[in-house]
Amino acid sequence: MVTRRTHGMLSLPLAVALLASTVACGEARPVALASNGLSDCTTCHGLPPATDVHAIHFTADTGASGGVPHAQLTCLHCHKNVTSVTDPDHINRADGTLVPVPAEVRFDEPASLAAITQPGATRAGTPAYDKTARTCSNVYCHGAGLKAAAKNAGASPAWGAPQGTVHCGDCHGIPPADHASGITQLACHRCHGDAIDASGNVNPATHVNGKVDLAADVTTSCSACHGDPSVTAAPGDPASAPPTDAENRPASDPTATSIGAHQNHVVAGVLGVKVACNECHVVPTTLLDPGHLDNQVTLTFGPLARKGGLTPTYDPVTQTCSNVYCHGNFPSSKVTLPPPAPTWNGGGLAVACGSCHDLSARRSAGRSQLHGTSAPGAPRTPTAATGGLCPFQRPPAGSARIAG
Repeated sequence: MVTRRTHGMLSLPLAVALLASTVACGEARPVALASNGLSDCTTCHGLPPATDVHAIHFTADTGASGGVPHAQLTCLHCHKNVTSVTDPDHINRADGTLVPVPAEVRFDEPASLAAITQPGATRAGTPAYDKTARTCSNVYCHGAGLKAAAKNAGASPAWGAPQGTVHCGDCHGIPPADHASGITQLACHRCHGDAIDASGNVNPATHVNGKVDLAADVTTSCSACHGDPSVTAAPGDPASAPPTDAENRPASDPTATSIGAHQNHVVAGVLGVKVACNECHVVPTTLLDPGHLDNQVTLTFGPLARKGGLTPTYDPVTQTCSNVYCHGNFPSSKVTLPPPAPTWNGGGLAVACGSCHDLSARRSAGRSQLHGTSAPGAPRTPTAATGGLCPFQRPPAGSARIAG
C-alpha cells in the first residue's frame, strides 16, 4: 500500500499510476500496479470524485430534488486549476515538496465564484475552508459578497451534507433585505426575467453565476419597475411615476404611500405645470446608482420647492410637506389662512385653486384694480369657463401655474 505522503520517493509517473480513484482525498490509496496512463483526471480520481457532495456541485441542478438551482460548477471554483498532472500545487509544489493531504481547498483562482463581491457589498472576511468543521465561510456561492448578506446558517453547510440542506432563500432573503418587503418569488421575474420565470422557477444557467441578471427592459426603462410599463421611460420621465409602484400595487390600493399623489404632480393641470421628478427625488442615471434600490424612498427637494431660500421638509408620519414654495410659501401667499399642508394620500381635492393664495384681491384697492375686481375686496371665483382658474389670471395656452 502506498500513500500520498510516501509516493514522493517514487518517480512521478509511477507515483501517479499508484493512486486509485475509489477513496477519499487524503486516505491511503490501495492500487493495482498495472494501472497506468496520465491522459486525463480520471486516471487518479473521478471527475468529479465520488465522495461527499462533489457531484452536487459539479452537476447542474434544476432544483427538482430540493437543491438550489445552479449551473455546473467546475473544479477551479474550490481548487487549483490544473491542466496537467505535473502542474505546480497539484501533487507537488514548485519546489518539489508534496502538497499536504487532503486535497487543498483554495479560492484564489481568478475565475472562482467564491471571492466575488457585488458592487455595494461588504465582506466579513476572505473566503476560507475549515478542515475541522468541513465548512466554507465568506464564499459568494453561499451568500457572502452579496449586497444583501446571507440570510441564515444554512448558507454554510457542512461538506457532505445531503442535497436539499441549502434552500432558495438561504443565501439571500426572498426578497433580499435591500428590496421592498412585499415582493414575493412570483414577482421576481419583473426585474430578473432572465434568471427566473413568472411561476418562480429559477434558471440554473443564470443563478449563482457571479452577477445580478436583469431583464432587458429593466435596464432600459424606468417604468419597467414603477409607472406605466407600456412605455419606455428614461430617467426623470413622468411615465415612470406610480401607479403602479415597485411592488406592482395599483392606484386603487389605499395603503400604497408609494403611489400617493404622484400623478397630481407629474401631470400638468389647472393648478400648475408638471413637476419634474428631481424636484422631490434624486433621479438615478443607472439602475444600480447609490441610493436607488435601497428599500427606501428619499426626498431631496429641488429648486422649485426651495425657491426664495426656503428649507422644505417632509414628515413621513403625517405624510405632509412644509415650508415649500409649491404649496403656498411665497410672497403673495394666502393671508387669511396658513399655506396648505396636504397629505400625500389626500387625493386630488386636497389642494384647490385658492388654497395657496387668496382668490380675491383683499390686500389693497390697488391690487383690486390690478386683478380687475369690480369693487375692493370682491372675490373672484374660478368657473368651468375659465378652466378652474381665476378669471383674470388664466395663463396663456401651453402654460400653467406654480412654475416659480
